[in-house]
Parts: sequence; structure tokens; C-alpha cells
Amino acid sequence: MIVRNESEAVYHARPEISQSMLKWVLRSPVHFHARFDRAEADRIKDETTEAMLLGKAAHAFALEPDRAAALFVAAPDVDRRTKDGRAKYADAMAAAAVAGASLLTAEQNAAARAIAHSVWSHPVARRLLGYDVETELTVLWTDAPTGLPCRCRVDRAAQSRRIVMDLKTTNDASAHAFVRAIKDRAYHMQAAYYLDGLAASGDPAFVGASDWSWVWLAVETSPPYAVGVYIADDAWILRGRMLYRRALDTVVGLRANPPEDGWPHYTPNDAPAVLDAPAWAIADEYLLQELHAPGRIVGPF
Repeated sequence: MIVRNESEAVYHARPEISQSMLKWVLRSPVHFHARFDRAEADRIKDETTEAMLLGKAAHAFALEPDRAAALFVAAPDVDRRTKDGRAKYADAMAAAAVAGASLLTAEQNAAARAIAHSVWSHPVARRLLGYDVETELTVLWTDAPTGLPCRCRVDRAAQSRRIVMDLKTTNDASAHAFVRAIKDRAYHMQAAYYLDGLAASGDPAFVGASDWSWVWLAVETSPPYAVGVYIADDAWILRGRMLYRRALDTVVGLRANPPEDGWPHYTPNDAPAVLDAPAWAIADEYLLQELHAPGRIVGPF
């Protein structure tokens, strides 16, 4: 099922499994359990960081400019070292909370708008975003192999072009750095999960969406807010699909048969894990031995 025009707050309150939840499974099952399967009062609540807030604001100004001003409000320019300044800032925070908005510093507000402007100024990004698209779609489906209810929230989908777009803010949008970000933050798992979710949604507009193109719009969070536009190749999607399948299988298995000694941490509950030395560590150690071998001169004296 596709839900249109759903607020972000309502989406995040949904109980279905999202890809961000699955990332905790990949870290360790106990991290997932501590956040999502404990009693509500005992769950770990992760705080929104400054980087996350800037990313959300930039996302809104770039993809939902008509709503962004209501969702993100600039804080008053006051000196919070003074009693009067603190009071005015507190009043602004309270007003934003009542309105369901987030309060941005002047610097965050300026940066979010500059990021959005840079994305729309990039010729390829502008062309992609200018297609006939739908924005911020809530996608709901039941994973067939596990029976688990799933959800995702798609940034931008151009059905006529068979393209799904995802905006990512980052410190470095170069190809080399973004490849590392994809792997470290499991962006490829998100891509596969979203494409498969669209295909399983039952909406006729997204039949066969598993085979659509996935495009990352990567934009840096500091001047000059450089942009990189990247298409995920088949290898990324295949690997991402393997990751989310493993995570879903782990969740359904542990929920069906909870271990008596608790959900696993980084290593199995029944034995220590063998920690293999990676090739780079062995190579560095060998290099150090060579440099400091008897009779070898190391450095100028």
C-alpha cells in the first residue's frame, strides 16, 4: 500500500520494520532488541544530532520547499549568555514545539537553504528532480518470506522514468568517499529494501519496481555544497538485498525463538568468535618488522 501526504511524525510512529531499524540488526541483534523489542519504558531512545537535524532540514528545503518553512523555523538572533536571550530562545523553542516544527540556528537555517539551492543548481540533479514525480511516499508491505510488516519512506519517485531518487547529505560527495559511505551506512541495503518494497506495495504504478534505477543525490554540508549524482549498479542492489534479507531473517528467527540467555551481542552466545587478522594489518606489521630489522637504517640521523 502507498500512503501519500503522510507527515514524517506519523510515519516514524508506525510499528512496521524500517530499513533504519534493520541497520541495528546488522550491528548486533541486541542493539535492535534494545531499541525496538523491549517494553516501551526500557527502550533506548537515540537523540537527534546536529548533523541529523541539518540533513532533515536540507532534505525538506530541497524536496518539499512549500512545507519546509513550516517544518523548520529559524531561531531568534539573541545572545543566549544573557537572561533575556535565554528567555527569548526558550520561548521560540516552545512555539516551535507547539507548531510541530524544529528550531534551527541561523547557521543551520542558512546552510540548509544553501544545500537545497546547490542541489537544484546542479544540471543533472535539477533534470532528475524536475521529472513528473511523487515525493515522500510512505510504502507499506508484508515481507513474503518472513511475514514481517515492513515500511519505507521514498524521497522521490518518477514512475514514467522508472527512477527512484534518494537525497543524502554528506561531508564528502566525491565518488571515492561516497562509495565508502554507501558501505559503512548500508545505503545499498536501503536502496534494495525500498525498491522491493515499492514492488510489493500492490500499487499498480510500481509494478516491477525492483528493477527500477536507484539514484543517489549526494550533497556536501559545507561550502561550496558540491553535488554528486550516482546510479546504483546491480551489484550494489544485489548486495543490499542480501543484507536486508539476512536482517529480516534474524529478527523473525529471534522473535520466534528468543534465546534464554538473551539476544546475541557481537559474538555468539555459545562460544567465542575467531578474530581473523585482516590482510592490511598483517601487511603493516610485516612492513614495520622490515623497517626495524637489524642493520637497517630507519630515517635520517
